[in-house]
Amino acid sequence: MPEELAPAAPVVEDAVVETVDISANVYHAYQSLYFGFIALFALAGVDKFLHMLSNWEQYVAPGFTNMTRFHGQFVATAAGVIEILLAVLVAVRPRYGAWAAAGWLGLIGFNLILHGGLLDILLFNSFCFVAAIAFGFLARECN
Repeated sequence: MPEELAPAAPVVEDAVVETVDISANVYHAYQSLYFGFIALFALAGVDKFLHMLSNWEQYVAPGFTNMTRFHGQFVATAAGVIEILLAVLVAVRPRYGAWAAAGWLGLIGFNLILHGGLLDILLFNSFCFVAAIAFGFLARECN
């Protein structure tokens, strides 16, 4: 078909796309947290069923089990399901998964405070909480 007889193509104006220039180091930090949180939540979640790393019932605050009447094993298993779902959310939607991870780690920290006597684990959990917040800010820029 000659060009003069061809139907006219719609004219699309160039869309304004805002790009953020990030350094390779920032992107590597993002990738480290991305893969680290996926691995952390997937492994911890699966281990709630396998009990190879720890007896997870011991970390459930006794006050929580008394108040809710849930057995510690049920709480640990439910936490495992949540952590596996968090690993999937971080993998698929890191912008939202990072903040969900921070919220979950905040709840774990609250449980550890209620439990008492596990301040060493609370310290590690607090670091993971701060890392999840940093991951949330990086995910906004890198993803």
